[in-house]
Amino acid sequence: MGERCRRTRRTVHGHLHATLHDLTAVSTDADAVAARSGRSVGRALSPLERPHLASALRLSARRPDRATTALTDTFLTAVLSTED
Repeated sequence: MGERCRRTRRTVHGHLHATLHDLTAVSTDADAVAARSGRSVGRALSPLERPHLASALRLSARRPDRATTALTDTFLTAVLSTED
């Protein structure tokens, strides 16, 4: 994988983490939105790409923000449990 692709993926992961972080400010049911979004992303990714996203996003989510970490877990559970 080239440096350009790595940089793009890091940017996407950062934006996804920021979106999950901000979700509680714009939604009264952030868990449901995170789960729905995760299922959508899971359907869009190939089964081989899902674990890579989960691993990268978990690294981004290691910041001391419990609400974001919980939403990230909800999102990734939905991504990883998407059936093909």
